[in-house]
Amino acid sequence: MLDFEYLIKGEKGENIIFLNGFRMPYSNWDKVYPVISKNNRVFLYNRKGVGKSNKATLPQDANTVIKELKEELRRLNIQAPYIFVAHSLGGIFANLYARKYINEVKAIVFVESSHPDEIFEHKKIESSNIFTKTNNLVKSLEKIFDKYKYSEDEEIQTSIEQIKKAGKFPSIPIVVVSGLKKMPFIPKESFEIHLKYQKKLTNLSSKVLQYKCFKSAHFPQIEEPDIVINAIKEIIK
Repeated sequence: MLDFEYLIKGEKGENIIFLNGFRMPYSNWDKVYPVISKNNRVFLYNRKGVGKSNKATLPQDANTVIKELKEELRRLNIQAPYIFVAHSLGGIFANLYARKYINEVKAIVFVESSHPDEIFEHKKIESSNIFTKTNNLVKSLEKIFDKYKYSEDEEIQTSIEQIKKAGKFPSIPIVVVSGLKKMPFIPKESFEIHLKYQKKLTNLSSKVLQYKCFKSAHFPQIEEPDIVINAIKEIIK
């Protein structure tokens, strides 16, 4: 097993760091990174417990995740500043990284990324959600076999508190890429909360664009990759 399974492509231009969603492998970006790597250097990796990366041996709160990322980038001599392209939960880690290391992040593309406050609002309606109850049961069974011990979702409240303590979000350009198609198993109320917080993500910076993906649900990089590619190209400009 590797400490981290990773892929580096391209030798010139900006250093683009792709951050995956929860338990998602970097192959999620297969329709995006080959185009971007033609004129930029891209870094993709699997966090602990995903793909061929090692299992976590420490709680995977956001501080730990970005510390390990920072160390891996230094080890591979991929130097700041970076442009982050972050999907779903990966947006939480990009958010904290930008606040803690303000001189290392030039811009962020948030792809269907989580807003810190959104997670708490979802929890208010979770107790009556049969999908959530089933998901929690599955995760409880998984922990018996230790496969997902120290999982990122177990530390999500700690991660959000770390963001709130980290200071203001820097004045950097951001792009918010939002899927406007509801997935069948997601309650309407949850989907509306998500859309509300996609809009709130745009308030992180005064230098912001939002791309709306009408044919995509939670994975625009798979369902409408051209929009994600255009968003990255726009932020590079």
